[in-house]
Amino acid sequence: MNEKDFAFQIERLKSVYGDKAYSGERYFIFLKEFADLPREVFEKTVTNLIATEIRPPMLNKFREAMQEDLNLAAQAKKAELLKNAYDCRKCGNVGVAYAKKKGEQFAYAFQCSCAYGRVNYPAYPEIPTGQNDWFF
Repeated sequence: MNEKDFAFQIERLKSVYGDKAYSGERYFIFLKEFADLPREVFEKTVTNLIATEIRPPMLNKFREAMQEDLNLAAQAKKAELLKNAYDCRKCGNVGVAYAKKKGEQFAYAFQCSCAYGRVNYPAYPEIPTGQNDWFF
């Protein structure tokens, strides 16, 4: 979100709760906190807070209200990525591929390079490439 979009949403809040609630230092604190958010999420959160809050919502109220919107946005992004996914031969559309190293009896779990692996297991290490001592 750019500062112009952020300022517009703050003006919406000021029109309801008054200039004093979101001016000066508080404006910059909010900008720093929410600058990386998608514009749509911040706009939806502001709309919901205006509709439900009698007093000016502060940072903690924004965080609480925003969590559900962020979860919904993440689910929509995940669904979009998986919509065009294909049948993966490495993981069988699970997202995790197992590999053994030469000479070892146990297998390691890796994030598969397909859409399922990137979406469902981002914290798993990626499958090692260019190494001849791994068997899948």
